[in-house]
Amino acid sequence: MNRRKFLGQSSVPTLLAQVYFVKVDDATATLDIPFAFDLAPTMVGNGPERQPLADKMSAAWVAFARSGNPNHKGIPKWEPFNADSRATMIFNNQCSAVDDPYHEERHARASVRPPESA
Repeated sequence: MNRRKFLGQSSVPTLLAQVYFVKVDDATATLDIPFAFDLAPTMVGNGPERQPLADKMSAAWVAFARSGNPNHKGIPKWEPFNADSRATMIFNNQCSAVDDPYHEERHARASVRPPESA
């Protein structure tokens, strides 16, 4: 993958999201799918906190599909990702837009990883 494109330096906006939803047993890397496609009650149970998250996430996907912009009134303003701010939408019962949520972990990994070859 082109490193510039990976770091959000292309003309197409890059968006980054993280799903934190701890009310599901056996969470997997694909946990976002039932929420993005508004299938949460059929795939992850029918607790009262599932549908509000599905509403927020599926509306973001629909908005993005329509316009290339995932923002809608149900979530905080979601800025495009870039290598400086690393803007990330945290999807949970209370969604939040944060910059560089893994700053410390990223720097800790970089300090023990060998440098990339040129």
